[in-house]
Amino acid sequence: MDEQTSERINAVEERIGTVETEVAVIQSTYVKRDEFATLRVEMAENFRGVERQFGEVQRQFGEVRAEIAQQGATILKWMVATHLAFFVAIVTTVHYIR
Repeated sequence: MDEQTSERINAVEERIGTVETEVAVIQSTYVKRDEFATLRVEMAENFRGVERQFGEVQRQFGEVRAEIAQQGATILKWMVATHLAFFVAIVTTVHYIR
C-alpha cells in the first residue's frame, strides 16, 4: 500500500468512528418504540380519566341547575302567596273601614 491509500483508510476509519459515536448518542437520547408505546398507553389512560372527571362535573352541574330551578319555583310560589296575602289584607282592611 502506498502512503496516499493509507491516509485515505485512516480518514475513513476516523469518519466511521465519528459516525458510530453519533449513532450511539442518537440511540441513547431518542425514545424507543416500546417506550413510546407505553407513553401513548399512559396518556390514553390519563385522557380517559380526565373525560370521566369532566363527565362527573357535568353531572354535578346538572344537579345544581335542577336545584336552582326548583328553588326558583319555590321563591316564585312564595312571592305569589305573599302578594295574594297582602292583597287580601288590604281588601279586608278597606272592606271593614267602610
